[in-house]
Amino acid sequence: MASRMKILQVPKGPVAPSDLVVLCGRYRSARLRALKTYPEAFSSKYERESTFTDEQWAQRLQNPMSITFVAVCVDHDTEAPTSVEDVEKLKSNEWMGMVVLLGPKVVGSSMKYVWDPFLSTAWMQPDDEGDFKDAEAATFAVSMFVLPEAARRGVGKMLLSRITDYAKEVGKRKSIGKLHVSLIVERDNDAAIRLYERCGFAHVDAGSDLDGVGGRHIPPLGMVCSYTL
Repeated sequence: MASRMKILQVPKGPVAPSDLVVLCGRYRSARLRALKTYPEAFSSKYERESTFTDEQWAQRLQNPMSITFVAVCVDHDTEAPTSVEDVEKLKSNEWMGMVVLLGPKVVGSSMKYVWDPFLSTAWMQPDDEGDFKDAEAATFAVSMFVLPEAARRGVGKMLLSRITDYAKEVGKRKSIGKLHVSLIVERDNDAAIRLYERCGFAHVDAGSDLDGVGGRHIPPLGMVCSYTL
């Protein structure tokens, strides 16, 4: 039977402890491999995250202010899979790519850039639901990677399409007026920048305002895809 890449959402609801252990193992394996394979693409380091405890991996994966999407290679399946089936696919298949979407957060009038709410630990504090109505808000994409054996199969585009669709769904549900999906990328990562451009992301000139973000020596590039809902 032919196989294909599928983007699955890691569940946020109650997960059986035994399932969570397996999911965290998949997450840890994929994340550490990405840090080793593409060290220049991440602000964190393999040496740091390889010391994380099981509890730390679980806290990351179950963070209520983030949602994780994963690319796995699966056999052709039903058009309307259940969440239980998705969990089984996430448990039984290697995670070939991933992206994490943070937010949304309201973009305050004093903020210079739409990603500003995510550049401090305050991003983990959810905004009041009433603050979103007709407001300008942003999400922030982080931790994106595609492992080498899944390259050139359109996985990056699939991951980005999934997070933008998800962000718009959340934005409409919260009655957000204008929504931004933002990210930052290394300035010399030409392949990633081209991918983001093809997926509708535009450069935002932040000058030197991103100096030192994530411990980077060269200021990264900010990119944004915006939607009026």
